Amino acid sequence: MNVLKEIVQIVGNDKCALSWMTSEAGPSSMLTEFFDMILEDRFQNDEEAAAHFYPSSDSTASYRKLKARLKNQLKDMLFLIDTSQSNYSDREKAYYQSHKDWAAANVLLGKNARKAGISLTHDVLRYAEKYEFSNLSLEASRVLRLHYGAREGNAKKYEEYKEKCALYNEICQVENMAEELYTDLVIEYVNNKTIKEEVSVRALESYKKLEERIKGYQSYRANLYTSLIRLMIYSSVNDYKNILRVCDESIQFYEEKPYFAKVPLQIYYFQKLICHAQLRDYELGMATAEKCRSYLDDGTFNWFKFKELAFVLSMHTKKYAQAAHIFLEATEHKRFEFLPTVVKEVWKIYEAYLHYLIEMGALHPEKEKIVLDKFRLGKFLNETVIFSKDKSGMNIPILIVQILFLIHQRNYNEAVERIDAIEKYRGRYLSKKDNLRSFIFIKMLLQIPLGMFHKEGVIRKAASYVKKFETIPVEIANQASTLEIIPYDNLWEMLISSLENQFYKGPRGTKKKGKPAD
Repeated sequence: MNVLKEIVQIVGNDKCALSWMTSEAGPSSMLTEFFDMILEDRFQNDEEAAAHFYPSSDSTASYRKLKARLKNQLKDMLFLIDTSQSNYSDREKAYYQSHKDWAAANVLLGKNARKAGISLTHDVLRYAEKYEFSNLSLEASRVLRLHYGAREGNAKKYEEYKEKCALYNEICQVENMAEELYTDLVIEYVNNKTIKEEVSVRALESYKKLEERIKGYQSYRANLYTSLIRLMIYSSVNDYKNILRVCDESIQFYEEKPYFAKVPLQIYYFQKLICHAQLRDYELGMATAEKCRSYLDDGTFNWFKFKELAFVLSMHTKKYAQAAHIFLEATEHKRFEFLPTVVKEVWKIYEAYLHYLIEMGALHPEKEKIVLDKFRLGKFLNETVIFSKDKSGMNIPILIVQILFLIHQRNYNEAVERIDAIEKYRGRYLSKKDNLRSFIFIKMLLQIPLGMFHKEGVIRKAASYVKKFETIPVEIANQASTLEIIPYDNLWEMLISSLENQFYKGPRGTKKKGKPAD
């Protein structure tokens, strides 16, 4: 069902495609009804759709046929999408048109309509060369090389396309090498947010392999992946000065292209935004965010990643209402449900921290017109399965937010159990070298039960760790800023404010008054 939903979301907003759907299937057909109901989000799964269309029979086989028919219809509709609209960049328009033309050229050549097929292949190659679609340039050149060599015997044109084949074959090899080296590095980050210092060394080795091969090539894709590898050399050791330098160099490279290179520019402004978020530089961050936003299409994967960074930047600069509105804009978007589970889990973690801010009175939903779903800690833990297994990355904010809620709710017995558990976790999984701020913050949390939940006692017991913590600001700590949804120093202030100058002992919720702890 999700596959159908995703395609329907794409073609459902295009007038040409919708008109063709109605004329082909008929306005009152079951196929059109199925399409319309998916577009209106009437079905959550295949079972609901099958029950609607075949309520009184064994629906499995019949529904499977209906679903297959709709899927085939949707595939045809993709080729009718109007890509001449102003919201597409010139390179995006060329990408869709040249690939549609290439599909048509292959059909014509397969049907032995060689004049039409070769004419269209020339058109494809012209677009592909102008906009640097290297694979398409290679495929079109191969067809033309064979045509002028084996069919027409035109030696001059044969040599021309033979040279083009050799050139694009080399470019494609370099692009493939750069893409593979980049993917080898980035795969470790998909489900694990911990920064690994050794990645910097590996990234440098990968860059050295590419540095000589890429010289002389102005290739869009080769330079994109090479620059991303260069960024990893510095991002994995929090060298923001060099990250910004690489971004500015790359922005200049792509701005000099004869077309609008939207995707690379998105990436580099996004990386600059990460730097400003890490450095808590709100003014530059917001200026960069506006620039980055202008390159993004709503609902794309990069748009959601941009929203993540904008959310973190807002949280780190105490713009909590703005963060909440960013959260709602992202999670209520119709494309949110199609994101990978691991990305949706990040937003679940963000939501937990927004609810904690509400509990602490730092965020006022009624005043700011913010409506969030009711928060239940147990449900939250069930919805963050992937990161709960990430023992040194995004599992850290999951563990911490549980303790924050329990202490605020005066559920001290369970808070002690969770703090004991996080201490065992710290000793078993957490590297002081790679996660120094998290390491020290957990040590600060451990002082809470030692101070018997007495505000002044906890402050005194944690004083040495707080002093040490203040010397390691987030911008130089060797960990990803996204581990600190709210900076730990801000969280500590909130946590201390929720304690009282009373000792807590015995059964859950029982108070015992006493002198301030030593």
